[in-house]
Amino acid sequence: MKGIIDNTLREGEQLPGVAFTCKEKLDILELLDRSGIAIADITMFGVHEREMDFVEEASRIKKRIQLGISVRAIEKEIEGCFKLPVDELFIIFPVSPIHIRKKLNLTEEKLLERLKNILASFSKEKKKLNIVAEDASRADTDFMKKFTEISIELKAPTILFCDTVSVLYPRKTYELVKSWLDMCAGNIETGVHFHNDFGLSTANTLIAIEMGVDYPSVTISGIGERGGNASLEEIVLGMENLLGIDPGVDKKILQLIADKTERYSGIIISPNKPITGLFPYTHESGIHVDGIMKDASTYEPINPEDVGRKRQLVIGKHSGIKGMLNILKNTDVNTVDLDLNGFLSKLILKLVDTRRKKINRLINAYHGEWGRRLNLWKAVLEEISKRTGK
Repeated sequence: MKGIIDNTLREGEQLPGVAFTCKEKLDILELLDRSGIAIADITMFGVHEREMDFVEEASRIKKRIQLGISVRAIEKEIEGCFKLPVDELFIIFPVSPIHIRKKLNLTEEKLLERLKNILASFSKEKKKLNIVAEDASRADTDFMKKFTEISIELKAPTILFCDTVSVLYPRKTYELVKSWLDMCAGNIETGVHFHNDFGLSTANTLIAIEMGVDYPSVTISGIGERGGNASLEEIVLGMENLLGIDPGVDKKILQLIADKTERYSGIIISPNKPITGLFPYTHESGIHVDGIMKDASTYEPINPEDVGRKRQLVIGKHSGIKGMLNILKNTDVNTVDLDLNGFLSKLILKLVDTRRKKINRLINAYHGEWGRRLNLWKAVLEEISKRTGK
């Protein structure tokens, strides 16, 4: 594994209703740079003129991280990217039959011809050209072989295999990625970009890494189109703890990156989100608390201190007497005369009551606000129409 590609500033912002400011994107980029992420795909070419201001500023503040920009496989747009202060291009070639015929209205032969022309035309440019095989998991095997062979023959440095609509599951990932890596035969750098519509992008990405892919692609907290993408923090900890591979990323910054992105995107981190959620290092159940008190590794696969977090033991419906006494001894409460069962019964009623009155209200407010946010374009359009009289 040569390095991680983070797509948050492009893919993450493609989530409906998400719109980062230039300063917010620079904040996230700076943290990614500090953490050791190798490459950041920071925007899509032609999205908005203000994005180009961000690209200019990003090139000034970056230190180690390489900056990439995504672009369609259209020569004029690719030429435009060469004028920008980025290090790499991610040139998107849809490769599945449905994308080639229905979206591009091309034949497979015409797309291969376009690949040849683009690589031949820009082979002398200094910026790194990454070939992105969009929807590769649904591509015809023979076509994918030709596509890969041409990329190698014309000296494209990197090719990325994309599971655009999440048709992969672990066994299928192994079979397809193995077949594709055999086509590459070590003659070209490889990467993967997997989506998460069935909650399998992290597992699939880890399989690809274990098989020797050079550049896994991720987003912070997994935010991205539809169900999102492989999560940065899950891939980093999965590589280290499960695969025994050094991801080259500072784990202690991951929580800060996730928290900033939560604020800037408006996408709340689920409390039970692995690594960066509220609950991975919080314990209530009597059996678990008892185990944690004896040896934390009984119920914690990740040491919270490794990711800049602290363990928290709390009292709730499933607490045991021993666990409650252990927690209460660190308070000023005299437990000798305390009716623990009565205390627990009252606490349970309070938990239910406050959930109904407060948590449910917050959930309704959050969903209501996002419903309004997704339709904000209508209000803006109406405002402009009134102003112009059209």
